[in-house]
Amino acid sequence: MRTQNEITSLKLVQDLYAQFNIKTELSTNQYDHYDIQTEHNWLLEVKARRLDYNQFISYNKDGFIMENLKYNFLSQYEQSRYINVFNINGNKFILNWRVNEIEQKIQNMNCKSTTDFNNNSYKKKEIILLKAQDAFIYLVKGEKFIRVEYNELLRNIC
Repeated sequence: MRTQNEITSLKLVQDLYAQFNIKTELSTNQYDHYDIQTEHNWLLEVKARRLDYNQFISYNKDGFIMENLKYNFLSQYEQSRYINVFNINGNKFILNWRVNEIEQKIQNMNCKSTTDFNNNSYKKKEIILLKAQDAFIYLVKGEKFIRVEYNELLRNIC
């Protein structure tokens, strides 16, 4: 069963795509390799990230983790997206990477076994590191999503 935090993040992403008149549907199984499918058969994998401002800056220096397993699955589908959702200092925003534009530089890293915040065990995984500057960034302003550049995002969330 999806957590309330995950449901909130998925709804936010669905609202973003609705702004562009793209219909979406949640995957039926929370353990699928994607969370949302669009009417155009785009697959969207969504991760809710729980970070404060300083952690966001720190994580972005190396990059946000995308498992290579997810990349391999999503890259089979044209126009698939890997999405991170944040709420920092009351500012909601979305980092949206087009999977077919991600450079696949694989690294091995000890990562949490699952994204379940109650499971703190680690295992070695193949990962790809993603920078916020390479994503389409959408900042929530009222009921609208505004596309911003990275430096503008930082000015808004600090």
